[in-house]
Amino acid sequence: MKDEEPLFVGVPDPFDLRKGILTSSKDILNSLRRYENFIAIKKEKMKHTVEIVKIMKEISSLTKKLKLEMPKTSAMLKAKPRIEFPEKIIEEKTKLAELESELANVEEKLNRMERR
Repeated sequence: MKDEEPLFVGVPDPFDLRKGILTSSKDILNSLRRYENFIAIKKEKMKHTVEIVKIMKEISSLTKKLKLEMPKTSAMLKAKPRIEFPEKIIEEKTKLAELESELANVEEKLNRMERR
């Protein structure tokens, strides 16, 4: 066996390598920070959701109690609540359809340009 000589490896640009490693570390830490913020917001959202469900149950039970206390009339028996959709939603849907058709036209023109 030969005498083992130490092996040295040269790094062509150590400054850029170190800078790249530090930049990657910074990006990872930023991602972890955003993830922790996301988890905190998610927990807060769940807490508010549970609170809203409790309030809705309370409102429902109070509404039932109120209906029992109200006098019965023929007008109340005939009236059914109607669900009306705001026109704004309909306008937004038509705008969305219009934008989708414009997008399809632009994509078609791009495809024709790429074929040439």
